[in-house]
Amino acid sequence: MKISEDRIQQHLMNAFAALSYQVKELQWFFHVPNGGNRNLREAVKFKSMGVKPGVPDLILPAARRGYHGLALELKAGKNKATELQLEWHEFMRSEGWYVAICYSWEEALYVALLYLQHQPEKFNIIYDDKEKYIELKLP
Repeated sequence: MKISEDRIQQHLMNAFAALSYQVKELQWFFHVPNGGNRNLREAVKFKSMGVKPGVPDLILPAARRGYHGLALELKAGKNKATELQLEWHEFMRSEGWYVAICYSWEEALYVALLYLQHQPEKFNIIYDDKEKYIELKLP
């Protein structure tokens, strides 16, 4: 089953919400709405407000492991990062950020938990195949 980047991100944010009572820092992840299709009026407005193409999808402003924060770029299927995205990633890395490109919500969750110095394999992930909910529990 093919899943869109939007759905991957929605699943990931649901997982963060479900786990945030155990891993408090997950509540501080936020989405940077730089992508998407907008009408011309909206595009001009957002550009004047500072929207920049290429910025990673999710940001966690929490310093860990010698980094200033974590930035996640989500991709679906065979999609690859654009040149502009790669420029942002390189810039953020040069400024002390950990940046990862992830191709599933599970991979992104794994990266986030490792970054926050948790052992992901200790979390039991229960996922409803009908994409209705995600439940995460410690075994």
